[in-house]
Amino acid sequence: MGTIKIMNKQIEVDGKKIPLLSGEIHYWRLNPNVWGDVLDRVKEMGLNVIASYVPWQYHEYEKGKFDFEGKTDRQRNLKSFLDIVEKKNLWLIIRPGPFIYSEWVNCGIPDYIIKYHKLHPEFMSAAEQYMSEVMSVLKPHFVTNGGKIILLQADNEIDAFISNYFEDLGLGEKPGLYHEFLEEKYKNIKELNNVWKSKYKKFSDVGAYTAKIINDKNYLIRYLDFIEFRQWYINKYAHWVVNKYRSLGTDIPIYVNTYPVVIEQNWKQLQEIADIQGIDIYPINELKDIPGKMQHHNKILEKVRYTRTYAVVPYISEFEAGTCQGYHYLSGIITGNHYRLISLLALAGGIAGWNWYMLTDRDNWYMSPINQWGRIKPEIFLPFKEIVSLYNKINPPELVKMTETSVSFSVLQHSTETINIEDPVLKSFYESDIDYEFFDTQTGKISKKILFYSGNDWLDRKSQKQLVQYVEKGGILVFFQNFPRYDESFSPLNLLCIKEPDRIVDLGGSEIELLFGVEKIILKGPFFDYNTVPSNSKKIIGRRIPFRDSTMEENYKLNNLLVGNQYCVGYLHKKGKGSIFVLGVKPTPQILLALHKYFRIPIYSRAEHTNIITSLFYSKKGKTHYLIVVNNTDLDQEIKVFLEPQLFNSSIINVTDLDTEIKNKVYIRYDYSITVFVSRKNGKIFCLGKL
Repeated sequence: MGTIKIMNKQIEVDGKKIPLLSGEIHYWRLNPNVWGDVLDRVKEMGLNVIASYVPWQYHEYEKGKFDFEGKTDRQRNLKSFLDIVEKKNLWLIIRPGPFIYSEWVNCGIPDYIIKYHKLHPEFMSAAEQYMSEVMSVLKPHFVTNGGKIILLQADNEIDAFISNYFEDLGLGEKPGLYHEFLEEKYKNIKELNNVWKSKYKKFSDVGAYTAKIINDKNYLIRYLDFIEFRQWYINKYAHWVVNKYRSLGTDIPIYVNTYPVVIEQNWKQLQEIADIQGIDIYPINELKDIPGKMQHHNKILEKVRYTRTYAVVPYISEFEAGTCQGYHYLSGIITGNHYRLISLLALAGGIAGWNWYMLTDRDNWYMSPINQWGRIKPEIFLPFKEIVSLYNKINPPELVKMTETSVSFSVLQHSTETINIEDPVLKSFYESDIDYEFFDTQTGKISKKILFYSGNDWLDRKSQKQLVQYVEKGGILVFFQNFPRYDESFSPLNLLCIKEPDRIVDLGGSEIELLFGVEKIILKGPFFDYNTVPSNSKKIIGRRIPFRDSTMEENYKLNNLLVGNQYCVGYLHKKGKGSIFVLGVKPTPQILLALHKYFRIPIYSRAEHTNIITSLFYSKKGKTHYLIVVNNTDLDQEIKVFLEPQLFNSSIINVTDLDTEIKNKVYIRYDYSITVFVSRKNGKIFCLGKL
């Protein structure tokens, strides 16, 4: 009998720490003769945790008849597989559904029940019978009963399947759960009409707005309610399936996983329902730069950063290891180098662990490190082995990310797709390689010395209050040209009292110069201009400078008539113990760097060039620093990395490349930089000795 708990971003069994680094094996898709060989390859890779689904549709071979012992087919012998896992001394993450997706028939649901949505009584009744049957097999193998199962996943990527059950959910012509949700939210039809600016007589008359195709505020309000309904449905089912597993005797941690975008599931709310919540990430090979795609380089970092704001264990529950039939046309041929690149990128973002999906090829899955006969593919397997070795050396769950900067993140804004894919603030941070944490506007996590607003002109009331509290407690809150003017119902609300500009100025090709202390920033318009600023504020002045681009003599004097003109482009306003900095210009990497210097906010590591990502972590246990450098360019590069001067007490440090364990003495340059080498589309982890 064992004890299990979640401690310090990992699992702890009888006091033994088990980081959540694992890989997926599907026993029912492999010949049972090779189960042992496959597991031996997993151990050879350096892993001691695996994961597997259990397919309801396959084990219920006839309605009401279940086989978990291989009586009807050897590949159904779940009991035997569990025994082999224990003999191999591997920990197991079990994923029994009911839904598993997994490129399997009906997403793992039997034919007779797939016509019912997840909250339909018929589905729930059938699912409960299956869950009871499978739990009778799994429970004896829980670590609490002396077995090796340490986690159980409740369902998979819980989805309302809106398009499949459109009518049954009340989104078409007949009433349904959608109307139940509206009545629960608004209490009476008068309140809904007040918010929607509508004239419905009863809730059952209300039509759903299931797409955002019109940007009118009244349409957006209705679309927001649809998004909230979808998440309400998902959370309601999540509660049911988690509680049902608990009632059936699950006394180990339960987790749920989600798509890599918050538009479907509300990640934070699901974390409140389960013990652990993780995201699923499947990038395109070597992170090809496809604008708007979720696989984009900086988008992976953003997903990991947001996960850190709420997660008990920042975790990728499915991390690409191979690809499925169909998706391979988009992903391309996935190389061993790709796996290294995305793994180090996730570590740079601050992930604590992940589950590779999959470790083995199978019927409709390709490019994994182990083939279906239990033999390795060296060009893929060896990079996996290297990644496991690097992970174990740095122990990510116990690392502290070194940054004093945060950027706001509104779940509501992101879930409605109203955040621009190329948000100018996030884009500038990425290009400047300034590491940061996300600040969840509803919870206030993770709070740092300086906070930059990234978002729309509307922000819910609770979030606006959270920003006010952040400033009053001593934080520095920075706005550029966008700031909250409305609440979530699009009624005017500006709790921070940000002043609207008196003019918006565009000087054509002319430029202005801003001074932040000794830092000079040159920029073009358009920019905001203020006649007056709030009391107790310091004006930020821009001065028009000589025109630099004129090549025609007759235009030179004309273009420089207004040189020296001044414009108030922003202001610094004291509020409580903190301050609000409003700058009516577009953010740029140069401005971000200047603001950090102006407010004396340290940047602990920063690469000199764009598309190079660096992160610095501190290990309390090892009392050392780890520098992660990820090169997303197509060139091998010697990369200059600037380090925060306050870290150093010597002009020489030992730098160890953890791949080779070669230690070099590095002389710190006058600008507190070091130079490291990283090959194209790759990454490195360096251990920095005494600083």
